[in-house]
Amino acid sequence: MRRTKDDTGLIQWLHCREDATVAEALIAHALTTLAPRPVEAFQFATALTQGL
Repeated sequence: MRRTKDDTGLIQWLHCREDATVAEALIAHALTTLAPRPVEAFQFATALTQGL
């Protein structure tokens, strides 16, 4: 996803069932897809969202 006002890439959620290998692959794919723009990730993560 891209933020239209400044074209920054956004990674909002990551579903990987706590598997580090899957997380790394998903993040690498997102960074490759969103390149060369800056990317922000997990801006909405809070202690509350850990249980969801």
